[in-house]
Amino acid sequence: MNKMKLSKSSIPGQNKKKKILLLSDDMRMHSGIATQSKEFVIGTLHKYDWVQIGGAVKHPEEGKIVDMGQAIESEYGIKNPYLRIYPISGGGIQHHTSFSYLDSPNTTSSVEYKVYMKMIWGSGTLQFGSDNNEGFNITLMEIAQ
Repeated sequence: MNKMKLSKSSIPGQNKKKKILLLSDDMRMHSGIATQSKEFVIGTLHKYDWVQIGGAVKHPEEGKIVDMGQAIESEYGIKNPYLRIYPISGGGIQHHTSFSYLDSPNTTSSVEYKVYMKMIWGSGTLQFGSDNNEGFNITLMEIAQ
């Protein structure tokens, strides 16, 4: 478990705007979650102050506190924005999925099924199965007709 210290300036209620805590991929990273987080935060910085616990698989800035205020004001022209990112390592966002496939192979011979996965954005680890490498389950059923 990572420990982090919140500075006095990041304590809710100290500023006039409400502060929102966002737990997601670090918005500076290249993932779908990070991109959506950035759009949402940038679009509401005029109304809210933001603190993000920003994850990445092996975050290069873990343990630091990144004040994005000056960069946001310079790039987007938002006056006095409050955005602090607390980078953490580990996991990123995990997605669990299931799918079904109905096949009518019309054969009595054995049939081989293969499952392929592809990462379509960003970089990192793409894992199929459990964290402890126990594999995964595929359930096949023959349906009498």
